[in-house]
Amino acid sequence: MEFIRLKNINDENWNKIWEIYEESFPKHELRKIKEQKEAMKDDKFFCVYAKEEETVVGIIFYWELEQFRYIEHFAVNSNLRGGGYGSKILEEICNDDKITILEIDPVVDEISERRLVFYERLGFKMNKFNHLHPPYKKGDKGHKLKVLSYEHIISENQFDSFKNFLENHVMKYSE
Repeated sequence: MEFIRLKNINDENWNKIWEIYEESFPKHELRKIKEQKEAMKDDKFFCVYAKEEETVVGIIFYWELEQFRYIEHFAVNSNLRGGGYGSKILEEICNDDKITILEIDPVVDEISERRLVFYERLGFKMNKFNHLHPPYKKGDKGHKLKVLSYEHIISENQFDSFKNFLENHVMKYSE
């Protein structure tokens, strides 16, 4: 599997990447393309897709800081889910000692339960913090999410650093 980082949308696979992004997340969890293009210019932002042969198998959009890595969006091509690609992508991204943080919806049904089990099987731990993700679009409200971290529970100071980065840096690339 090959991993390709994009700094702009001039890639032959961009339409497929954006399609996976839009079909994998609720509208209130999505950036508009204008803001996505701006975020892609940020050296801390990694807009990465995984491909096997000529097929885009998944996307992972994350932020890389000295203290931690924040996976903002991660999805596998809907035609390829269940084939182990998600595990392979995350194992590649989490292959060092850096704290990796991501968010998931609270467990309320079978799908959200399976999602949590998937991440826990890979070594992610559920943190205790109450977390309200800021809205991506004007007029939307923040949404409650659960914070997971790779291999270890994070401290309150680490959570505060993550939350500060999310609110003051990541979200500047929103409406």
